[in-house]
Amino acid sequence: MVNDQAYLEIRGYVEDVFALVDQYLQSLSDYTVPFINLEKVRREEDGGSRIKALLIIGQYGSKEALEKEKDRCLTKIKAAQKKLNDKIALMRSALEKGVTKCSMCNGVGKKYVARYSREDGAVASYLDSEGCPNCSGMGTYELSLQSRDYLAHSLKVVDKVKELGIIFLQTINDSTGSAGLCIDKDIP
Repeated sequence: MVNDQAYLEIRGYVEDVFALVDQYLQSLSDYTVPFINLEKVRREEDGGSRIKALLIIGQYGSKEALEKEKDRCLTKIKAAQKKLNDKIALMRSALEKGVTKCSMCNGVGKKYVARYSREDGAVASYLDSEGCPNCSGMGTYELSLQSRDYLAHSLKVVDKVKELGIIFLQTINDSTGSAGLCIDKDIP
């Protein structure tokens, strides 16, 4: 049963990380719209076609608003990438240690229960602890070979997605000369 529970914990990690991957990919996708529109505006302004540039800018209200939208999207990418990196670090730690923390007791091994007693008409409350029923008071689960393989494979997939995101951002850097746009080359 412990290995079954460990697998469920790992599966929860993986589901969480893939939800974060979806957010990361969505933020990359969201970034392309204002970025491409801003590049079109610059091209049209350089080419002398202010009317086409103004039509694009009109969707945002001003060129500054378009710039702010692009910056907002870039901030969203950074936030999604940080959340993803934090969750990946937890997964790597579990894989390296061969154990995962019980989510019910948060690795403490105890479950705290509020208790109440009546004495002389007064109600007193206190916290009582009992062994966590999920992990049998251990606080952690040992990972089975199946859980380790599943976790390792999932991490490889996530690493590839992050690499694609970095390539995407680096391509934007190279095509526009926007130095410093690529925000996180380190994959923990």
